[in-house]
Amino acid sequence: MKVAIINDTHFGARNDSPVFLDHFISFFENQFFPYLKDNNIDTVIHLGDFFDRRKFINFNTLNKTRSKVMERFETEGIDLMFWLEIMILITRIRIRSTP
Repeated sequence: MKVAIINDTHFGARNDSPVFLDHFISFFENQFFPYLKDNNIDTVIHLGDFFDRRKFINFNTLNKTRSKVMERFETEGIDLMFWLEIMILITRIRIRSTP
């Protein structure tokens, strides 16, 4: 098993700016996912700050992140693990809320 570690993605940064969101998504699509595939990495650990805010989320940010990033983890068969304070939550993310 090979593992990649990433943190501070801050989806929804700059008051849910679509420009920043598209830039972050393009990093995942054009650099991160191809790197994972080229190096046979099957697990990603996210160390925190996946979204920019903790108390609420913009539905456009949520939907775009789900459809462009989270679903790609699932289709590529890559496990995504989140580090939450002292615990690790291991899951294949299924976001239930859509616009």
